[in-house]
Amino acid sequence: MVTSDYKEKEEKQLIKLAQAKDETAFEELIIRNEEYIRGWIKSYTKGNLEIEEEIFQQTLIKSWQRISQFKFKSTFKVWANAIARNNFYDDCILERLFKTFQIKKPRLNFIIEKNIKAKITPIAPP
Repeated sequence: MVTSDYKEKEEKQLIKLAQAKDETAFEELIIRNEEYIRGWIKSYTKGNLEIEEEIFQQTLIKSWQRISQFKFKSTFKVWANAIARNNFYDDCILERLFKTFQIKKPRLNFIIEKNIKAKITPIAPP
């Protein structure tokens, strides 16, 4: 749960804290930027709520895993959107490969539970 202390911090401070593995700071960054990130994803997924949620969850995980690579050359939401965009493109490429070779696509939740060790609490959709 985000405290008022974190709500008062500037984005740069939150990013530095998140880079030091402060999960509450990262959560505050997501809360501040979730609508923007989801809006972008929604515009590309054309109303497919399942894919929208998968891309958003992938974006949360990769953003947390890569926050140490953030170089302060953009805002957090622009950086996270680049991750979302790449997740979307990766998903499209995989979808084409699965269709081409007639392979059943594995469920993301199974992959996350099985292969990713990041500790992130998903944020409920608005």
